[in-house]
Amino acid sequence: MASIRPDYIRRFFTDLYADSVNEHAALVLWSAQSKRSCWTYSVEEAADRAGQLAAASDLYFGACLQNPELALSANESQTGRSRPKEEAFQFMRGYSSTATVVPGMWLDLDIAGDAHEKKNLPRTVEEAWSIIEELPHPPSTKVITGGGFHLYWLFKEPWILENDEERLEAASFVRGWQHLAIARAKERGLMVDSTHDLARALRPAGTINFKYQAVVGY
Repeated sequence: MASIRPDYIRRFFTDLYADSVNEHAALVLWSAQSKRSCWTYSVEEAADRAGQLAAASDLYFGACLQNPELALSANESQTGRSRPKEEAFQFMRGYSSTATVVPGMWLDLDIAGDAHEKKNLPRTVEEAWSIIEELPHPPSTKVITGGGFHLYWLFKEPWILENDEERLEAASFVRGWQHLAIARAKERGLMVDSTHDLARALRPAGTINFKYQAVVGY
């Protein structure tokens, strides 16, 4: 059976966020088995908890760091419930409107196979990569998920969002970049998913894709 790679996990989170993870900018993990979230406040804590949680289940993380207080307020507003913080954080992953740090732009690029029901996906790695080669810049980080790739174009330093206007601007950046890739794929008769929302959860490198019994490569 595939084994978790703690070195990949720690390096991956460090590459994305540097020292941006803190009490005001949480890195949120989510376990597919428990359907629970784990809010972490340093790269070290995130890497340690990711290693523990990934041993039992597919694990995901919020691509953008989340402001805990804003997320808690948004959750209370949306659910109409006020719960103890510890309980509330277990059942929420944050929202696009409460994202506070964006590491860069990303793309979820699936490759056709038994695990994917969608049609018109790239049939091979080479065909998938031909889409990426049409973009103006190569990705700075590539994660091999087992069913395709998660690709990242990281900013020189993580973008700290100060207000709603900057959240809208960041969302527009990610959306525009993905639409460019989607358009390049469409020219080839291929499909790429739109995953541009700032609350998007993706697989961290170094964990296990249990569907394929494979380490999420880095």
